[in-house]
Amino acid sequence: MQHNGLQSIKICSIIMLIGAGVLQVHCVKQATLNYIGGNLQIKYQVINNLNGNAETFNASIELKNNGTQNILKDSWSLYFYSLYMVEPAHLPHPSGYIIPEVDFKVYHVNGGLFKLVPTEQFKGLSANGGMIYLNLVIQYWSVSKSDILPSWYVAAANLTPVDIDSTICENCEFVGDFTQPEQYKRYEEDLYQPYSAQDRYDRYKYTSESKAKILVPTPYKMVTDSTGTVFLSNMWKIRCLAYEIECNYLSEYFNLEMENKTAKSLDKVIVIKNGEVNLNTSLYKQEAYHLLIKSDEIEIVSSTDVGAFYGIQSLISLAESSNNSIPFVEVTDAPRYQYRGMHLDVARNFVQKNDVIQLLKVMAKYKLNNFHFHLTDDEGWRIPMNWCPELTAVGGRRAHDLEEKSSIIPQFGSGSTILSSGSGYYTKEDYREILLEAERHHIRVIPEVDLPGHAHAAIKANLAHFNRLRRDGKEAFDDLIVDLEDRSEYLSTQMFTDNAVNPCIEGTYKFIKNVVYDLIELHRGYQNLTIFHLGGDEVAESWTNSSKCNDLLNTIGNLSSRDLDLMEYFVKNASQSVSEVSNNSLHLGFWEDGIIGKDEVLYEKKDFPSEVIAFVWQNIWEWGVANRAYKLANSDYKVVLSPATHLYFDQPYEPDPNERGLYWASRFTDTKKTFSFMPDYIYANSDVKRSGEPYLEKDLCNSMNCTQLEKPQNILGIQGQLWSETVRTREHLHYMIFPRLIALAERAWHKANWEASASSPANETLQKEDWLEFASTLGLKELPRLAQDGIFYRIPPPGVQLNEEYLVVGCEFPGMLVRYREQQGPWYMVVCGDNIPASGKTKMEFQTSSRAAGTETRFSRSVYVDVAFGNSPTVFSVSRKLIMCTVLMLIGFI
Repeated sequence: MQHNGLQSIKICSIIMLIGAGVLQVHCVKQATLNYIGGNLQIKYQVINNLNGNAETFNASIELKNNGTQNILKDSWSLYFYSLYMVEPAHLPHPSGYIIPEVDFKVYHVNGGLFKLVPTEQFKGLSANGGMIYLNLVIQYWSVSKSDILPSWYVAAANLTPVDIDSTICENCEFVGDFTQPEQYKRYEEDLYQPYSAQDRYDRYKYTSESKAKILVPTPYKMVTDSTGTVFLSNMWKIRCLAYEIECNYLSEYFNLEMENKTAKSLDKVIVIKNGEVNLNTSLYKQEAYHLLIKSDEIEIVSSTDVGAFYGIQSLISLAESSNNSIPFVEVTDAPRYQYRGMHLDVARNFVQKNDVIQLLKVMAKYKLNNFHFHLTDDEGWRIPMNWCPELTAVGGRRAHDLEEKSSIIPQFGSGSTILSSGSGYYTKEDYREILLEAERHHIRVIPEVDLPGHAHAAIKANLAHFNRLRRDGKEAFDDLIVDLEDRSEYLSTQMFTDNAVNPCIEGTYKFIKNVVYDLIELHRGYQNLTIFHLGGDEVAESWTNSSKCNDLLNTIGNLSSRDLDLMEYFVKNASQSVSEVSNNSLHLGFWEDGIIGKDEVLYEKKDFPSEVIAFVWQNIWEWGVANRAYKLANSDYKVVLSPATHLYFDQPYEPDPNERGLYWASRFTDTKKTFSFMPDYIYANSDVKRSGEPYLEKDLCNSMNCTQLEKPQNILGIQGQLWSETVRTREHLHYMIFPRLIALAERAWHKANWEASASSPANETLQKEDWLEFASTLGLKELPRLAQDGIFYRIPPPGVQLNEEYLVVGCEFPGMLVRYREQQGPWYMVVCGDNIPASGKTKMEFQTSSRAAGTETRFSRSVYVDVAFGNSPTVFSVSRKLIMCTVLMLIGFI
């Protein structure tokens, strides 16, 4: 809570010094907090992951006073964040835990927020370098810098909290390096370690430059004519015989004029017309198109507006990747799946409207057609509701308000004020602008309001709403979504003690009806709402001591599994509420664990009033639940495959401490892994356990029942996910999504000839050939297109090998450029695959470069190679530098 103007208020803590027999009073002032914020240097270091049996790790926090004043005990607290429970043998507990050998006590506040409080014995931090080391035991493991979240802060009652300057950063220097196995390995069985330059070269060595694909995603059928090309200039005109909106889109994109319909034109024309597309396949024909490019005419034919739009996108791709010099080509195309989605979490960290719109535009370029908009979670509520302004006024803000009356508490490094990515929401005008852009690009928006768990922000906003109504003398108990007498104790996956709405009170279902009604009205006239996602995932055992639930259970009879049965009660009653307010016009989406009960028994599909779509994410192979997608589809649920091992873009690209992301599902997910996903037969994707230990289909099916798919028509498609715990900036957002999104689009649209089925294994030779083409396409064509669109895609660091007398550089995506230098000397530029003489070289630095003329040139993080004794180089860890940027023109260095 901020109290501007209270800087002069003194909050005193009375300390009885028994031994001295005197009473001393220490008073904390605003100036004290300001001083601590500016002068306390904090360093965090992971010490050891390997001595806790994969259950805990050791970390240290160094506190150093760099200023000229002593830091006394007073009554301040230092707030920090952790993804996992600190001192799990002792917390959470309201009395906290005294850290051994130092005079600090640690408390779990809620969620991922913790605080350190000086004890009565704290002797202070002396000026000019006084230091204290705190050794902590923390749950699970930590092998990535992005695990340690920024913007720690100091606070005291009735004073304005102050963020600690030394922790306000991205790619933070206050986090120590991970150089030893016990730091970069999660547990003894962990087979992963950071790639050396040689390791990376070995991974890239089969990615030699290959013939690039003409189009991505790969079309169903394409015939090229090598006799010539067409140059698309503004001399061309558009003859619009159908689909006027799509014609206007093309006209605006290339600044082309519409042909006068009454005049006979001799100009070169792009004809857009209605017509059937002949496809004798099982493809999704409602989005089919035919594109024919000749010397004086380009023809786009489809029986639907969306098909015509995708024909236009193919034309745009051909033009942009060839400087408008388009080959003669005939394309007959349609997607393998009707659902090709991308999910974005804007609750953990808010994403600005313009960044959402930019994502939609790029999705459309690669023919993705569903945008799963995760609008609410424990850490934020991002959409306004007329009937409850507190949902955004409180739930849409994160700041230091421990009572959570004006905001919810900080999480994920959001700092003490609302001036961070922790705060924000879309106005109705913002949301409708997003809908308009989505509609224009033929993308369906699927809003998600996650219930009954993941609801901390909603609950705190609801209580603020309740208290306001009570102050105004209004009846408000019917609006509550929690049982005020509930004394249940639980801890959610994200360590919240209060994040589940109560399924046993009518206020919860009234809340859902109000939410759905407002969303329907928000969509009306912009894009009709057709799917509403209700979440349903990761619900803790939350209602064990709820009097309201006890009353309900007494009414309907004792159930064998209290919380799971109450979950089923919630899901079906919530579904009925949605059906009532929408006149049964909405399909319902759930994460799959929301509709699966005790012992993996599915809820009865017939009990739902409308169609239900299960978004299936829990396929971690050794967990034994990879058969859920097929069990659900066989039971007539519609299914969207969203596997965490291949399509969760919050996972790191490499097993490297400097790669951003969480790694609970897979130690890493690179672009090739996403590209290699085989959606037609889930079990064929089993490759390794989380530890890296090989775990193939036969191992998987020996350990669990590999249910076979009997109703493939119920698999609607696939979806990529980005959860935003570690995503605080536009650069983070782009880095995590791109280029993996293009690989997602390739698999969603095109069924490759190498993919496995239930009756035949994958063809690894054909897969390797296809990857070479796809990787070359990214490096030579698609990444430059992204750069032109202002996308800060990830640039993979290079691989380096000493080959006889030369250093050979390799890249994940052929055609990229690499710059190198020796001992901080001048930079030299080469193309991936080039040889660099090694004679006389010592320590060398390498960076991969983006390649797009006229755009800001960016570089990967550095790779260092020590060329010693004329044999194999000693390869140092990747540097901890920020990605470097400089403005270089492509022409300037080739």
